[in-house]
Amino acid sequence: MKYAITIVFFLVFFTLLAYSQPYGWFTLNSGTANNLNGEYFSDANTGIVVGQSGLIIRTTNGGVNWVKQTSDTANHFSEIILIIEKMVLMK
Repeated sequence: MKYAITIVFFLVFFTLLAYSQPYGWFTLNSGTANNLNGEYFSDANTGIVVGQSGLIIRTTNGGVNWVKQTSDTANHFSEIILIIEKMVLMK
């Protein structure tokens, strides 16, 4: 019984450590009331977010400021997928 309690203690302890966020979560203001549905960040500063009513916004400073991009549609965007083409030179 003593071993079972010890094992349960360590399982709970290590589970809490595995799911902890070292820096925590915080809210950023996107400057829109539209629902935001998909995002892609190429690094910690540069990202694109898409959402309701054709919304596309972009940041280059980690979400401090957002710039609206033109989408020319009122359709709802649910996700963003970036396809990067790589040119291969053959000899």
